[in-house]
Amino acid sequence: MENLEKVINLIRENTDCKGEILPSDNLVNDLYLDSLDKLLIINAAEDVFSIILEGEDLRGLNTVADIAERLNKLQTV
Repeated sequence: MENLEKVINLIRENTDCKGEILPSDNLVNDLYLDSLDKLLIINAAEDVFSIILEGEDLRGLNTVADIAERLNKLQTV
């Protein structure tokens, strides 16, 4: 999953997460990301994937894999 690798890189580049990041990692409980971290990741994803994420696009994004899957869906629309 190409987008998964991109999402992991975005998390590394825009947060203090430097260890192993797994697709199943919960953004809050496992990676300890706060709302600012999430905003930075979303803004970076918009730039990398040339999309605009709306509020409804962000609902239910709890894990790294959730973000990658949502980006996959948005790119095929």
